[in-house]
This record gives sequence, C-alpha cells and structure tokens, in this order.
Amino acid sequence: MRSREEVINIVQKLLTRTSGNNCTDAEVEVAMSKVQELMLEYGLDQRDLEVSGNTSEWIESEIWRGRGRTWEVPFVLEILEDFFFVKSFYRGSHRYSNQAVAIFGEKGNVEFATQVYKYLCSAFRDLWTSYRLKRGLTQAHSRGYFAGLKNGFSQKLRDERGLLCKKRQDIKDNLPILKSQLEEAYEGFCKSVGMKILGPAAPINVTAYRDGFQAGKTLNLNIENSLDKSEQRALGGKK
Repeated sequence: MRSREEVINIVQKLLTRTSGNNCTDAEVEVAMSKVQELMLEYGLDQRDLEVSGNTSEWIESEIWRGRGRTWEVPFVLEILEDFFFVKSFYRGSHRYSNQAVAIFGEKGNVEFATQVYKYLCSAFRDLWTSYRLKRGLTQAHSRGYFAGLKNGFSQKLRDERGLLCKKRQDIKDNLPILKSQLEEAYEGFCKSVGMKILGPAAPINVTAYRDGFQAGKTLNLNIENSLDKSEQRALGGKK
C-alpha cells in the first residue's frame, strides 16, 4: 500500500495534466478522475497538498465568450453550482456583442466543472433539437424543456449523492464545510470584482418542462463514474 506522502506526490503530478500543458480533454478527464479517486481513498484535502508545497488556488476561468448566451447555459450553470463546487457569473453586455461566462472555485474543481459544462451544453442542445423536431415546436418552448432537463438531471445527481453520503459519513459531514469555504472565498472575490450573477430562466411550456424533466433523469455525463469522481475531487474527506 502506498504511503500518504507517495499519494500526495502522485496527486500533485496528476494536477499538472491540464489543457494549458498541452493535454487533451480526454487526458484531463482521466487525470481528474484519478485525483478524485485517490483523494477520497486516502482522505486527502487541499491542506494536505499545501503542506507538500502545492498552494491551494482559488481561480476564475472564462468558459465562454461571444455574442449572447444560448438558452441552455443558465440551467447548466445551476447544475455546476449545485453539484460541482463552483460559482458562475458573467461579464460584458449583449448590446456590444461581447459577453463572457466564467466560473470561480478551487482550481481542480474549476477544471473539472469546465469539462462538465462543455458536455452538458452539448447534450442539452442535442436533446432539445431532437425533441423540437419530433414535436414540431418553436424555439420559444426551449426554456421550459431546458428547465425540465436541469431539474430532472439534478434530481438524479441528488439521489446518487444521497447514496454516496450513506456509504461515507465523512463525506456527508464535509459537504457543508466545503460549501462554506467556497462561499467565503467567493465573497472575497466579489468584493474586488464587479459582476452580475446568472439566474435561471423561467419555464414557458408545461409539457416541454415535464418531458424535459423525464429526459434529464436519463441523462448521463460522458465521463466514467462522473458523479463519484466529482464528489471525490472536492470531498477528499476530513479525518
């Protein structure tokens, strides 16, 4: 069995595998999954990494910039905030066709949430396009469908998180601590940067919402054991 110090060294090396270091998205996902697995298995948290010289880093990362957000974006960002330990915000203006969406959090969580964001936005759009063509709907119904997708998928993640917490009491105990740390760090960030927090769009069509909800409950992240891995990344567990 590896020593705690050996595991910390392995985790630190894995954390260097980022897109900024010329790694592919698939390589980043594999590395982050292994980090989460090791941190959960050995009960590591960010302070363990800091002791070995890797300073905990809270960062903001721009995940989109362009000419107006597509309608699924606010709903996907809600999922990230609820389950992946990041905060979302945007800068810029529709008027000047220069708007940006960004997320804030601990570096590893931001990197993982970025991968989830890309996948979910694509999946939401694909599901909506298929549903719209099948039902002969207009774009005006998309917000209701996206709201249903978000709530259905969130319910699925919530149920899976509940099962995980039943297996690991330390993970359950650590959840509010991690959320509090994020809130504290984000509050400090907000004091130094002006921003507008994204909120959910209101559902428009009840039928589209209901059908979206059912579709959301069947949605799977295209990342192996994605929920467990995201939990493991942030829920290293305090001993």
